[in-house]
Amino acid sequence: MDTAQLAKTLGISQTAVRNRAEKLGITPQETTQGRGRPKQIWTQEQVEAIENFGNVQTDNTPQAENWQQDNEQAGVLAIAQAGQFALVHSQALLGSLDRQCEAIELATARAGAARIAVMQARSVQLMNQMLAVTPIGIDFAEFAPQVITPIARLTAGDRFPEFLE
Repeated sequence: MDTAQLAKTLGISQTAVRNRAEKLGITPQETTQGRGRPKQIWTQEQVEAIENFGNVQTDNTPQAENWQQDNEQAGVLAIAQAGQFALVHSQALLGSLDRQCEAIELATARAGAARIAVMQARSVQLMNQMLAVTPIGIDFAEFAPQVITPIARLTAGDRFPEFLE
């Protein structure tokens, strides 16, 4: 079979056939038939070698099996080591995240407790400030006995208790 026929049979270019043959160390026989470039003729063994170029063939020799088993064991070991490495680092990251979350929770709790602790005192202060600028004029901190009924009724409307009048 010549190069053109082989390329057509394999579905590849003639250059690809020549490159495969070169990589395999195969040289065809050349024939001079007629005019032009001599044809390259490939034997059946060469055709099979070029056709199977790049295909992995299994070798059933004991050495090949040992080599294969060694590679499989090395691969399993590498995967296990990578998994262990990822686990250790994931645990470290999760521990760090947990510590940061606890610090944020503590800071939030402190801020909330401090705000709630001053809320009553600030509320009384704000009431005093508001009442100091209104016509009611009461200081709840000193519990001054002043009558606030008219202004309170005006502010509260029908929700103002009648017994305060």
